[in-house]
Amino acid sequence: EEPRMAITVPFGELVGPDTVWVYNDQSGEAVPRAVRVGRRAGSRIEIVDGLSGDETILVSAPRPLDGLSSVRIRARANP
Repeated sequence: EEPRMAITVPFGELVGPDTVWVYNDQSGEAVPRAVRVGRRAGSRIEIVDGLSGDETILVSAPRPLDGLSSVRIRARANP
């Protein structure tokens, strides 16, 4: 198989199966976004559609975010 470029993100409780939480640095909020995931390799999962390579996503939270339309981020850990 030929090598290809792909967007991959760390697998976490807020990633997949069809949604990721995208953080907006200007507003300090994160919102869920519909995505299509692809292959999983180790601790990373491929995002096939719905995310650009320069966006910041949430991979975990101190409590479940089910049913929320947005969350305000108070503190941020740098990768």
